[in-house]
Order: sequence, then structure tokens, then C-alpha cells
Amino acid sequence: MEWEQEMFKKTSVQRAENAKRLQKEERMATRGALLWFNSNLSSQIEGLKRYMLVPQRQRLPEQQTTSIFYRRVLPKKASRRRQQNRRRTIHHEGEPMSLDEFLKMRYACSIRTFDKRMYRYQPAQCHSDEQFAIDTTTGEAVPLVSLFTNIRTIYSVQNEQVIASRKNAKDIFRYRIYQC
Repeated sequence: MEWEQEMFKKTSVQRAENAKRLQKEERMATRGALLWFNSNLSSQIEGLKRYMLVPQRQRLPEQQTTSIFYRRVLPKKASRRRQQNRRRTIHHEGEPMSLDEFLKMRYACSIRTFDKRMYRYQPAQCHSDEQFAIDTTTGEAVPLVSLFTNIRTIYSVQNEQVIASRKNAKDIFRYRIYQC
């Protein structure tokens, strides 16, 4: 066993030296000889490899230590914890937003409708009594009163936060952040 290990070390060192010389060598005859020696050495190394490999120790499965509970204390269930986390993520619905409150808004906002169109409302542009929002794709003006029935979400332009929203057209339009 020791002899094979020594032989493996010597052949691997010799092969590395031959590879270095092969990179520097310019003559084709010497290069051919070095390539042949290297292929011969690599086949010898393949034969000696089985003496070098140490058989891996079989790992026994670790014994799972069970935690000690006091009397009448049951372990927590993962499913219950998941349900609690799910309950935490539910947001409380805000107050309903009426058409009058919507028309009283005095700051710029983006409006998304159920047909996935985006509108921009800027009160500074409304010089007349008629308030309107501008379609971002076509640039046409749409009155806010007619747009209110189709609105899905209203975003604040400054901080990109949802002001009010609803999931479908039959839902009540509700505030999502409370105005100061």
C-alpha cells in the first residue's frame, strides 16, 4: 500500500513537471515525446488512484433530540403558525370614498381603471368648473365624474402610494392610506 502511494505521488509530480516543460518547449519532436510521456503517466495515475482513495465512512442518521416539555404542554403546530401569519397580513379596510371626496382632491394623482388605462389628474390644469383627467397614452381629457365609476386605484404622484382602491366594479371605493 505504501509503495503504491509513493508511486502515485512521484508520477503526479513528474506529470506536472512535464506539463510545464511542454508549455515552454518549441521543438515539435520534444513536444511529441512529452505528450506521450504525459499520457502514459496519466494512465498510470488512473491505475494507482484506487489505492489513494480512502473509503468514505458511512454516516449514520443523527438521532433527533426531542425537546423536553413540561407536563400538559403540547408542541406548537406549524399549520397554526402559518394561519396566524396569514391573519397578520390582512389589511383593515379604510373608510369609503365618495364622489364628492374624490372631486375635492387638491393634489396630483395617477388613476388606473378596470380596463388597465392610466390617467393623470392635476388640479392645477383645471381652470374651469369641469374637472378632468388626462389619458397618459392618448392625451385626451376625460371628465372625472364619468371616470369615477370605472376607477380601480388612485395613486399619489409624490410618493407612489395607493390612496384609494377597490377590487371590482361592484365594491365600495375605500381609502387605503388616511389623509392628513
